[in-house]
Amino acid sequence: MKKSLLTIIFGLACCFSVLASEPLTFYGVDFSLAKVYGADESRDAFGKAFSDINQLFISQESKYDVACLTGEEVTSKRISVACKSTKHHFMVADSIAVFFLEDPEYDCRAEIDALLKSYELPTAGRSGMVMIANLLNKAHGEADFYVVIFDTQSREMTSCYHVWGHAGGFGLRNYWANAVRLALKQYPKVKKMTLKHQKK
Repeated sequence: MKKSLLTIIFGLACCFSVLASEPLTFYGVDFSLAKVYGADESRDAFGKAFSDINQLFISQESKYDVACLTGEEVTSKRISVACKSTKHHFMVADSIAVFFLEDPEYDCRAEIDALLKSYELPTAGRSGMVMIANLLNKAHGEADFYVVIFDTQSREMTSCYHVWGHAGGFGLRNYWANAVRLALKQYPKVKKMTLKHQKK
């Protein structure tokens, strides 16, 4: 009973924490620009894990509630956008050699604008959110991402915040899915600190 009450309270807190902003469509986690460091699993295994991670936003919606985790007004999901983008880039033969890195210094930020313009978006609202995976660092047990809000018509970014989370769990999917969830959970803090710094 106590656990149920705490769950209800947490859910209400999430709802009231959602910012009063334009409704967003969440397009999933795009792994098309992601690189991996220090892992020994195959590239095909990662490809399956990436697809399975995005499905968690549907199958485990309460745990991966983007609105509650980020505090943004996410009212719909179209994870097929990120899944299609990931699959398209992931299956390019030339990318196999550069998927695994020997140097953990990597940043895909400069490529995000072009990635947004490549999306085939369904007609749903004017603002979208996508989480773009950067580096999955197995040696450090963490991954970093960019959470991007953008205009779905012009494809121009409204905001872009760099977040990260610790990986953990049994199996490749769960291991990196934990990093995704914790990175989304970190988003409100990073956003608040960034906006506070910009005002100075």
